[in-house]
Amino acid sequence: MERVFNKFLPNEKYSYHKLELRTFEFKFEFESLVNVDDVIPLKIPEKVIDYYLNHQYNFLGNHWQSSNKSTKEINVLAFHQNQTKKVAALIDDDYKLVDWQKDVISDFSFDVKRPFYRQKSKEGVDIKNAWELGRLQHLTRLAFYAIHSNQPERFIKEFKNQTLDFIASNPVGMGVQWYCPMDIGIRVTNLLLAYDIFKQLDQSKYLCEEFDTIFLNSMYLHGQFIYNHIEYKEGLTGNHYLFNISGLLFVGTYLRGNVDVNKWYTLSMQEVEKEMMKQFFKDGGNFEGSTAYHCLSSEMMVYSTALMLRNNHPFSEHFIDRLYKTGEFVKEVLKPNNEIPQFGDNDSGRYIKLSYKETGRTENMLDYSFLMALYDGVFSDHSFGNNSDKFVEHSLIKQLANGKDFTVYYSKPTSRFSEAVPTTLKFTKEMAIDYAPIPNLINEINFYHYADFGLSIFKSPNFYLAISTISNPNMHHSWGHVHNDKLSFELSVNGQEIVTDPGSYCYTSNPELRNQFRSVKAHNTIVVEGKEQNRFLPAKKALFYLDRETRCKVLSTSQNSITLQVNYYGVIHVRTFVIHEDKVQIIDACNHPFEQHINTKLKSKGYGCL
Repeated sequence: MERVFNKFLPNEKYSYHKLELRTFEFKFEFESLVNVDDVIPLKIPEKVIDYYLNHQYNFLGNHWQSSNKSTKEINVLAFHQNQTKKVAALIDDDYKLVDWQKDVISDFSFDVKRPFYRQKSKEGVDIKNAWELGRLQHLTRLAFYAIHSNQPERFIKEFKNQTLDFIASNPVGMGVQWYCPMDIGIRVTNLLLAYDIFKQLDQSKYLCEEFDTIFLNSMYLHGQFIYNHIEYKEGLTGNHYLFNISGLLFVGTYLRGNVDVNKWYTLSMQEVEKEMMKQFFKDGGNFEGSTAYHCLSSEMMVYSTALMLRNNHPFSEHFIDRLYKTGEFVKEVLKPNNEIPQFGDNDSGRYIKLSYKETGRTENMLDYSFLMALYDGVFSDHSFGNNSDKFVEHSLIKQLANGKDFTVYYSKPTSRFSEAVPTTLKFTKEMAIDYAPIPNLINEINFYHYADFGLSIFKSPNFYLAISTISNPNMHHSWGHVHNDKLSFELSVNGQEIVTDPGSYCYTSNPELRNQFRSVKAHNTIVVEGKEQNRFLPAKKALFYLDRETRCKVLSTSQNSITLQVNYYGVIHVRTFVIHEDKVQIIDACNHPFEQHINTKLKSKGYGCL
């Protein structure tokens, strides 16, 4: 009720259309955290760098498109014009302004003359396209690329102009770029990192004292806005809250000499430790019920941990153990090609985008090998691989932690097998998925089971089978990023993707397609006519809610087989997988007539949004 009330009668305690917070009057001490001399080269195609310099971006799996404005006018409320003109006066004449309010895919523009809580949209518009631009993660990539460039000046100039453009064009609290505090936390982190690097490369002092004052005051205002609008809704938290507190932690570590900043810094360290125990299960899996969101939240946790290590935070043994297990989860979930299986939502989200892996004409957002480099940076046992000379992320995390790491090793208990349980359901069907024989496959397979998260994995260098039982009642209260994918699976053999999940459609632009990609018919399981595993609430409006109906369990396991069960709305479905050297045998039993469904037609047009 409180959330509904706030949606229709928002709290206007901060009337941003009547406030001008961009006074740039505070003086801050800036503490550099990254030494550019100790950063390995960032490997990224030059064409991508050129795209960024020309303000072309690839949003959510779409092709590269320009975000340039058609005019050189910055159109804000008259109340905000004075400060906007003061900032814009420092922008170079040959710089092209960015259209920060535009969803370039639908060609719809949000309104910078309205406060963030009064923004209006329409069908076919995806607000995430504007938010992705406003995260400014591309500036961090430009900064790390510039370290080993022969012409760092052109990147420094782009950083200065684009940062001033953003500050001038987006008065605090106005327009779409202040709508989501999570994105603000990501933006402030990336801006601070980019500034840290560019200041060291700026031999010509292009980033002048006046720019420094404007920039650092803007970073303070970002922190202030996050703190005033922190996403702690009715006592409930999720991945958004993690990025709120991590953004405040970066502000509090970089900026010194301010009472507010010190308060945010203390709060964020306390909350990081609390949220680790709250949002990650004992087996290491994240409570959002999504493999992609596990990786996103884990990335944030590792970066936050590095900053806390830097400042000698006294971590509890429980925190260290849980952090280690979040990394083990990623390591064991990764396919042999370093991609994750897509169970639940995927919004292609990253906290700090650095390493670039390409697939086709776009970036491969399923490759999470860089995340292993981050874990390797905060744990000294190298159980996540030795990545010191492979990933720029390893250079960064080691420096953020000031060379400190955890020296303890946590061993994972060996998964145990259990005896088969016979089933006597009326309707049964069997199918087999054939592939080229793999000699000695059964002896090479490792079995990993995450009971809390709900994932079972059979894995070898040439074989990968992952099965979803994601239905823990202690997951996020809304099950907002969960799909109806129970007993669905992904299969890779000999480097070939044989059965995959279709992914996620864009979240808000088309509710029908959003739900189509969440539905049981989009996944590799059985379909009982007229039954969803969890009902949508309702189908066209609650895009981040599911009825929490399904309950899953593993009935039996062996070296090469597993039997699982899911119950929902009177349906009992038992599925057995038997792995052979040349095929996977799938036996389904149910108390209702059903069709076995392996999706090969539904393909994702994009990723999600929150």
